[in-house]
Amino acid sequence: MFYNRKLFHALRFAAWWTLIVPIAIWAYLWIENLSEFPWYGLLFEIALVISGVISVVAILATWVGMWIYLFARDDSSFGTKAFWFIVFFLTAWFGSILYFFFVYKQQFLAKSSALQTQLFYCMQTQATPCCLLLIVARLRLR
Repeated sequence: MFYNRKLFHALRFAAWWTLIVPIAIWAYLWIENLSEFPWYGLLFEIALVISGVISVVAILATWVGMWIYLFARDDSSFGTKAFWFIVFFLTAWFGSILYFFFVYKQQFLAKSSALQTQLFYCMQTQATPCCLLLIVARLRLR
């Protein structure tokens, strides 16, 4: 389930979005000449409201998704899981973004690469259909 490419890309988008939007808001607050162009300020404020709504959904998706992954699928040791639990608890959503980039992304890419290598080997060696069925079954379980 958590090795699905679509889910990975959605979580990656959510993680990057929640890092970029606060920077945009900070930049908006420091721009001084927006009062000269009222229409520009209005467009920028509308864009900020829309990005704020998307940010709430992105933050919740990343936070919940990384909590589920930590307890259900993470292959790390107990000490590493305990460390990330404390980071999640102390930093709320920001810890889940760090977890995405430092743990989930690395494990996803490693598992995805291993499955692709096995599939490539079966295709090159013209392996039995049982080998291909086993790999397809493993891909569906993830």
